[in-house]
Amino acid sequence: NCLVGHAGLFDPIAETYHKFAITETSISCERCHGPGALHVERHARGWHEATATDAVDDTIVNPARLPRELAEAVCQQCHLRSSAAVAVRGRSERDFRPGLPLQEFRYDLRFESGAEQFTVTGHVEQLRLSRCYQQSMMTCLTCHEPHDHPRPRRRADHYQRACLACHQPGQCNVAPEIRARQSPANQCVHCHMPQAATEVTHVALTHHRIGKHGLAERPLRTERGELRPVLPWLHADAATRKRSLGLGYLEIAGWLGSGPVGRVVQQQALALLTEMEEACQADPAVAAARLQLEPSLPVEDVIARADRIIAHPGTAARDRGDALWLRADALARIGRFDEAAADLRRLTTMRRKATDWLTLADVYRAAGREIDSIAAFESAVAINPRLWKVQRYLAEHFRRAGDVAKAAFHQARAVP
Repeated sequence: NCLVGHAGLFDPIAETYHKFAITETSISCERCHGPGALHVERHARGWHEATATDAVDDTIVNPARLPRELAEAVCQQCHLRSSAAVAVRGRSERDFRPGLPLQEFRYDLRFESGAEQFTVTGHVEQLRLSRCYQQSMMTCLTCHEPHDHPRPRRRADHYQRACLACHQPGQCNVAPEIRARQSPANQCVHCHMPQAATEVTHVALTHHRIGKHGLAERPLRTERGELRPVLPWLHADAATRKRSLGLGYLEIAGWLGSGPVGRVVQQQALALLTEMEEACQADPAVAAARLQLEPSLPVEDVIARADRIIAHPGTAARDRGDALWLRADALARIGRFDEAAADLRRLTTMRRKATDWLTLADVYRAAGREIDSIAAFESAVAINPRLWKVQRYLAEHFRRAGDVAKAAFHQARAVP
């Protein structure tokens, strides 16, 4: 997810999703203009010949010529990050090409909680809630020029001109003395798009909900937490909507944790995905989600379902990893420790999670393989040094083994 917005071309290595072959480190022309081979071929024949034949170069995408929703999709592929994002079945967000609707590749979903006011933090969502956006044809390009980021000296004038293209200076109702005190340069964005300090990654520093800030905003409330699409559903029948919402609720449950709200959201996910029993066999994403949401299944059913998910050629690496973990857990519960350990070793090559190594350590210990168990615990704390109970366990182990240096190393980190 990070690389989609920060790197040009990359591919996962084998079946991993934490190791990548990066062939283009920076965002390049093709991210906004699409594949450029035909464009290069056309102009390789000679600039005059290429431009004399027709006024519009259709060998490459020019976002300025796209309809508003398609031009915005070019920006949204990186800058739209909401509560959950679900890939369209059979596609990846990396398949998106400029000139196409983003909803043909992924559905971005916004979680509205009934328990508290939901604060929008994404640039795209904030802008779409603004009256300026809703009552005009403004887009990201109204204020942002991708090829010419304004330097500090002219930045204020650049954004002020964008505001004054629609609004007249005389429309401001703030008293001149207040404006002179709060915004000596008389900048519209100072009041209507304020900046705020934050340590949270990817939370908007500049408020993109253009409005009268400082006034109490009406909280968004529902009877319970609900997911809603940020962009309109596109070519989505009832089954596609249920699939997207079900997988979205599961993603949100992951970051809500095992508390009361998290459990409610899990039930919402399960209720939607249970209605898709027929799709479960053909759709590995749904099958993997169902397997996570039904922990009380008999061990034999868990193993059989996980086998099908792992073997399916269309299974995404993340879903295959989750299925491997669930199968390993089931195998360990019935004493098949060697098979469980094999699954977990494979899993540790696919993703970098301390919990996988902790589970492997427990499996090794149950199988009587103490040396392998200690090595797995060491791998776990190498990933997450804050596992202080494991650090304490390792310190005690190495103290008994007479390895004073390692015992001291782990003891120093065994702090709650």
